[in-house]
This record gives sequence, structure tokens and C-alpha cells, in this order.
Amino acid sequence: MTSANAKVLLLGNPTSLKGTFYDAFHKRRGLWKTIHISAFDTPNLLRKEVVLPSLVTPKWVVDAEKNWGKESYLYQVRVMGEFPTESEDTLIPLKLIEAAAMHDTSEKQVDGLIEIGVDVARFGSDRTAICVRQGDQVVSLESFRLQDTMSTVGRVATAANEYSPSAIRIDEIGIGAGVVDRLTELEIPHVQGINVARKARSPEQFANLRAELYDGLRERFVSDRIRIPDDSDLI
Repeated sequence: MTSANAKVLLLGNPTSLKGTFYDAFHKRRGLWKTIHISAFDTPNLLRKEVVLPSLVTPKWVVDAEKNWGKESYLYQVRVMGEFPTESEDTLIPLKLIEAAAMHDTSEKQVDGLIEIGVDVARFGSDRTAICVRQGDQVVSLESFRLQDTMSTVGRVATAANEYSPSAIRIDEIGIGAGVVDRLTELEIPHVQGINVARKARSPEQFANLRAELYDGLRERFVSDRIRIPDDSDLI
């Protein structure tokens, strides 16, 4: 591929929501010429008769609709030739996440309390993330690699001074506990340590707090009450 005018041809079924083939139709779409072919674009379906026995047949499509339903994961992939809006074990459908990222909020007045969420990493491939939310809209999202916990404390303190949040919630499992302690020592207001492995508020329904919080996040997406940045890593 280092020679002049080299070309790559990718052929496949859109069965996965990750990988080179998926990226060619999504976040790296600008680098590729994409061609979508559904079952209805093939000769047997266009002519409504079996012209090429090796291809999908009209009867197979009818049976697929009866067995799976048009909204199913399998029908989207195997009949429509589309990437699934979600895998079979997905909690938050991709189409809802993308919809929340596509809303133009530049002209909209943002209301609600401001809160900051922090996920703490240290050295290595993980990132520390600082998210500022006002009401149901993310107004700032930053992530950093290769920084020590005191640098994280400084960044959170800066965000607290800028936004005056009503709560600063920090993942206190592992090294995050040190960030909570230092911010408390600095008398940064409204700092709360969150341990998502703890018991859920509705233990009869959820295994732990993590599951409960993710379900609450899902409900915000389903009811179209959340706005997030159009960031491919975040999505």
C-alpha cells in the first residue's frame, strides 16, 4: 500500500460494530468510497424471481421477515445489509447515542444544575476523564493520558472554579480515592466519592450501583433527554 495509486477493496457483511470494515462506513467514511447493497438490490429480488440460485431468494426474505421481524438485529444485517443499530446484548442502542450527538445545541439555552463527573486513571493506556454536565447536556468533556493523581486534582480544581458545580462525583475505586481525599483536603466544595460496586438503591432490580446508573443513563437516551458531544471515541 505504499506505492502510488494503490487501492484497497473491502467486501463483507455488516455484522460487527467495530473494526476496519465498520470504521470505513462511519468515523473514517471520508477516506473510503462506500457501496451499500441490500437483498432488495440483487437480481432475484429486483425481478421477483430466481435468476441466480446462488443468491438470496424472495422466499428466503419473506421467511426472514416472519421469523425475525423487520426490526431485528438479524434482519437489519442479513436482509437490509445494514450495520445493526445494536448488538443482541447491547444496553444502549447505537442509534440513540448517535441521535443524542447530532442535535444542534449551539442556539439552545442550557438550563439545570451543573455537575462534574471524574473517572481517574494514572499511567498507562487508560485515560482520566472530566465531564461537565448542565441539566441533561454535556457542556465539556476532556480526557488525559499519562498524568499523576496530583495533576488530576489540579484539573478538577480548575474545573470547579470555572463552573461552580453543585456536585463533583469521582470514581473512588482504586487510585480515585486519593483524588477525593486531596480535593477534600483543599476544601473544594461538593466533592463526593462514588463506588459503583456498592449496593444499588433498588437491590431487588439491580446487581450493584453500576448497573443501576447505566440503566438510568439508558432511560435518558430512550426518552431523548440527553445531549452529548459528537465525539467518535465517546460514542
